[in-house]
Order: sequence, then C-alpha cells, then structure tokens
Amino acid sequence: MRLIGELSTQSSYGGSDHEGRRSKREAVKFSAALRRREGKAAQVDILDLSAHGFRAETVATFHPGAQVWLKLPGLEAILARVAWTDRIRIGCEFERPLHPAIVDRLAGHR
Repeated sequence: MRLIGELSTQSSYGGSDHEGRRSKREAVKFSAALRRREGKAAQVDILDLSAHGFRAETVATFHPGAQVWLKLPGLEAILARVAWTDRIRIGCEFERPLHPAIVDRLAGHR
C-alpha cells in the first residue's frame, strides 16, 4: 500500500504554525506553583505561555513525561506534562488547551 499526501505549514487551528508550535507563545513573567502528582508544590517563574503549554524556570527537579499541576494566578490547577528540561528551565504541555482569553489575560492583554 502506498500513501500519498502533502505537508502543510498551516496548523489544524487555521493559523500559522508559530515556528512549529500549535499556538503563539506570549512572553510573560510571573510566579506560579508547580506540583508533581505525588509531591508537594515548587515555585516556578513562568517565562512564556501559550494555549498549549508554558516554559518556566525553577530550582526544583522535574523529569520529562511527568504529570504536573500548574497553579496560575486566579485559576484552578491545570494538568500538564513535562515535555523537556534543561537545567533550571522546563517546558510543559497542557492536557487541555487554555482558552485564548485566559492566555491574553495572563499575558497582560485586555
């Protein structure tokens, strides 16, 4: 069986792929709590945020694949998965995308 198709640079959400990402990242700087499913919360500084995930700095150790709960200001905890780590920086993907209005509010857009 032979499959034929084409590659598109458009995301499934109708916009550009934002450099290979599903949604645009917003540069932010605020503190939040990040907790492993089986552990206690660690302080993190959120560096950027999108509807699908975030990048943060922390002195706590997290491992790729771990499920974590992110507590953002004014919101209930959000389930995410650690996608990558690099010394004090981590990248996580939300289990369910955030609504764009929440991203805008957290990024300081009104």
